[in-house]
Amino acid sequence: MLMRKNFPILLLMVAVILLAVTGPLAAAEVPSWQLTLRDDGTIAERVTLPAGISCKTDEWNVISGNEGLAAERTVKDWSAYMKLNDRLPLQIDKKNYILWQDVEIKNNMAAEPEGVAEAVLGIDASKIQFRIPGIMNANAGTQTAEDQVEVTVADMNGLANGTALLQVTTFNGLMLGIVLFVLGFLVVVIVFMNRIRKVNKLIDDEYSLERAVQQLEEEENGEKPADDKEDE
Repeated sequence: MLMRKNFPILLLMVAVILLAVTGPLAAAEVPSWQLTLRDDGTIAERVTLPAGISCKTDEWNVISGNEGLAAERTVKDWSAYMKLNDRLPLQIDKKNYILWQDVEIKNNMAAEPEGVAEAVLGIDASKIQFRIPGIMNANAGTQTAEDQVEVTVADMNGLANGTALLQVTTFNGLMLGIVLFVLGFLVVVIVFMNRIRKVNKLIDDEYSLERAVQQLEEEENGEKPADDKEDE
């Protein structure tokens, strides 16, 4: 009788435990590729693959390979990235300006992926996350954060070759800092020179030779100096 009465509670507890255990496992079974463009221009990548998938990792630093693969790497810039064999099939178009650059990342299905890229791109459910600091102008995926866009391999395969996955405006932090410093310095100099000019004008008005001669003439003529008249 007691067992039958508590059976719904036990069933609920079992369901909660199963959800807690299988939830992370199910999420871990979905391959993911995270690409992050840092402020210094370097590109950091991290890839996770479920257990049972074997691939070459020559161009990666493997973190864990027991229960699935976790690997990461850092590339100097886009030019070095495009020379890699094991990479995402992308085409990068950039327009450089003094303080910023417009970056357009397109899919390039003509590229033949190798190693980890081949394993990730071989699963339609694989998630690819782009994190680019700057102003996101357009994207062909789901914007999960202000500077982050997520697409699936199925989404990429459904796009025409050369379609822009995202368009973003990034800023040159070093040049922007230099320009702001120079502008701030110029403002300080202009304000300082303006104050100096006012002080010099005040000194000239009060203690100039013409002013002294005028006061002397007024005293000789028995007139009060202009300053004394104003005080009265």
